[in-house]
Amino acid sequence: MLVASRPRTFWITHLTVSLFRDSSFSKVARTGPGPWVTLPSAAGWGRIVNTSSEMGIVSAPGNVPYGCVKAGLIAVAKGAALEEAEYGVTCNAICPGFVETDRT
Repeated sequence: MLVASRPRTFWITHLTVSLFRDSSFSKVARTGPGPWVTLPSAAGWGRIVNTSSEMGIVSAPGNVPYGCVKAGLIAVAKGAALEEAEYGVTCNAICPGFVETDRT
């Protein structure tokens, strides 16, 4: 389906639900006093890992909404890494590529 043919409500719902469900906002697993923290500890270190996709780096026709969400996850990882570095926390986005299966 073409980008222009998708209704505005689709974009709002898809991006909001997918980005916030998949990102560090809901899966913070770290210790320390930084801005992304929900689990304070004196350890002063932590790791945040988002699973993005190669589609967040290069897009393809028909996959624009998916690519937007995955690019957003990469941006979240970059921003969180900068904000959390002073607390000893690293943040990364892994971007698996295409995997051929019987469903593809």
